Amino acid sequence: MIVAPHDDLYAKAVSVDLKNWRGVLGKKYLAKIRYRHNPSEGIMEKQNNYYLFSFSKPQWAPAPGQLLAVYDHDQAIIGAGFMEQVYFKNGEQKN
Repeated sequence: MIVAPHDDLYAKAVSVDLKNWRGVLGKKYLAKIRYRHNPSEGIMEKQNNYYLFSFSKPQWAPAPGQLLAVYDHDQAIIGAGFMEQVYFKNGEQKN
């Protein structure tokens, strides 16, 4: 059974319920969407009442409820929060 084609699961951004933040908004950082995920570059921004992490390259299968950990380029963690909504590269949103 196929729920969705593999390529349809790439996301360009995720909204985050940011619990902790020590960084500068609008600056490039690295983020992990799961424990064994290779860090991906992107930008954290504030959009109205939520925070949005936009990936430089779409990432495969982030999911609401997973933790997004954000690092500076020295691998020091600067923020974390739970992903609330996923913005897929095809324009679809999932929460």
